[in-house]
Amino acid sequence: MTNMDKLYEAVEARGPVCVGLDTDFSYLPEGYADPALTKGENILRFNKELIEATKSAAGCYKVQIAYYESLGLDGMRAYAETLKAVRAAGVPVIADIKRGDIAKTAEMYAMGHFTGDFEADFVTLAPYMGLDSISPYLPYAEKQGKGLFVLCRTSNGGAKDFEYEKLADGRHVYDLVGDKLNELGKGYMGEHGYSSIGLVIGGTHIEEAAEIRAR
Repeated sequence: MTNMDKLYEAVEARGPVCVGLDTDFSYLPEGYADPALTKGENILRFNKELIEATKSAAGCYKVQIAYYESLGLDGMRAYAETLKAVRAAGVPVIADIKRGDIAKTAEMYAMGHFTGDFEADFVTLAPYMGLDSISPYLPYAEKQGKGLFVLCRTSNGGAKDFEYEKLADGRHVYDLVGDKLNELGKGYMGEHGYSSIGLVIGGTHIEEAAEIRAR
């Protein structure tokens, strides 16, 4: 069973809610922080309480690494422990890292986020350097059932700078990305009929999202 299968079953059991643990210190409730603890330690304490409070309703959690990197080693310890806390709760966790490099660098990113201190069930990736920015992660999908969510059509205003450009055959660039990843994903299908390779489709434009899903 792949992690995408486990995500499918978690959503089926508890609903399609992804809890974002993109926790900045400024987000903590007033008076919550313990002055005897570091910012990272306070964030971790808050995250653990949030996980405990929501795990019965969460299909998955997403942890955006930038919030933790900004605090240096203190933050990265909180990041690692947050991932471990979600996985200990038995809920799938997505490391929102949006990596997009190639060759040995991508291999090291894959190892760093699918094994060891920063191990997650899924990672987010940016595909614009080509499919060889995705391929180093695929052995982990094949051997360990790890999952990928690859940027396809994003919700930011700048998406129109590249993703919406038209190709000679009339497709958008985001259609090209989706078509190539859909084809690649056929080799990594799980028990429930979902590939270990998913797409990130910004939900701010509902009609486009529906069209992409149908395609």
